[in-house]
Amino acid sequence: MRRLPVAVVGATGYSGEELVRLLSRHPEVELTALVSQQHAGKRFGEVLPYLPEDLACRKLEHLTPEEIASRAKVVFLALPPGVSSRWGSVLRGSGCVVLDLGPDFRLKDPGLYPRYYGWEHPFSELLEQALYALPELRRKLIPSFDLLALPGCYPTGVLLSLVPLVEKDLVVPGSVVILGLSGVSGAGRKLEARLLFGEMVGNSYAYGFPQHRHLAEMEEELQRWGSRATGALTFIPHLVPVHRGILLTIVFQLDRPIGREECLEIYRLRYGKEPFIRIRDETPESAPQLRSVVGSNRIELAPGVDPRSGRGWVLAALDNLGKGAAGQAVQVLNLRFGWEERTGLDPYPIAFA
Repeated sequence: MRRLPVAVVGATGYSGEELVRLLSRHPEVELTALVSQQHAGKRFGEVLPYLPEDLACRKLEHLTPEEIASRAKVVFLALPPGVSSRWGSVLRGSGCVVLDLGPDFRLKDPGLYPRYYGWEHPFSELLEQALYALPELRRKLIPSFDLLALPGCYPTGVLLSLVPLVEKDLVVPGSVVILGLSGVSGAGRKLEARLLFGEMVGNSYAYGFPQHRHLAEMEEELQRWGSRATGALTFIPHLVPVHRGILLTIVFQLDRPIGREECLEIYRLRYGKEPFIRIRDETPESAPQLRSVVGSNRIELAPGVDPRSGRGWVLAALDNLGKGAAGQAVQVLNLRFGWEERTGLDPYPIAFA
């Protein structure tokens, strides 16, 4: 059978590059277009010289959405906020299945875009046609949608960490505090003084608070999973001097006392059969760490409780370019077309490759 024709728009960004790497060896797809406005006309290897030869020789193109639609059935958009909505509108009108790695279709309330992103949504009528496609929470719905909004990297970790307790109304509304540590690739491939190697080595700092743009999708999605609204989240992300990976420490007040084993059992029952979620003990020796996830589509979760304070916590680790972006996009592609969920995805992190 002919393989599914697929295009990647924004192929030279960090997420786009990782997406091309994964799709290039996917047995069910054929990469028919690699789109980059900035580097159009160059070979992929001229921009990213460490690529294998089969990718390095591929030509980067500057194509219109209509031209892409004539060559691909599925289009991945790895574009900056505010850009992919224009592409998505035309591509959907041309009958393409669109998977957007950016935020343009993640929120249902168009009024949140001016508040969190600083622009009015130009195609707000499409928001109701899009599915917030976090696989472990929306698996059954994914095959029915042609406009799939991939969750952000931080929201992926936060939602998977909190939903098992939120859906049982065990989290006191307004009590959630999230501390995040992120590698610099989360900021995208761009030249800014504060992201330079010399600025980051031996350094770390908080950013994007008190109203980080990812708060909008975290809060909007969490409200769908509990009978009570979880209230406002407190989220303080930090940049750390690593290339990729996210560590999360999430602390909240429990609505009623629960023991350590009960807490672990809630997560095991919710995620026990998930191929990309590993439940860890919350002890320091087995706590989630970047080495266990970077380069894979895996997320590790370690839920726990503090009987002294009545608080619960979840420690989490994921790769912002894997489960937080490109890996999750391929996972959603597999679900959308009925393929085995792990097809084309790395089973192990880089540390064990």
